[in-house]
Amino acid sequence: MLAVVKIVLSFAPWLSFLIIARALSELGYELISYAILIGTAIFTAWYPEHLRRARAAMRS
Repeated sequence: MLAVVKIVLSFAPWLSFLIIARALSELGYELISYAILIGTAIFTAWYPEHLRRARAAMRS
């Protein structure tokens, strides 16, 4: 049985993603969601300042 599963997963890598996705609990989805939310907040706070600094460096 394990050999059959390995063969199927070797032909369809996306199938392994679906199996893993179904195995995630609600907590896993919550943690991923909050990580994306916090990462987006950090990026949107950092990037405009980065652009200002880059433009100022190009001018001088």
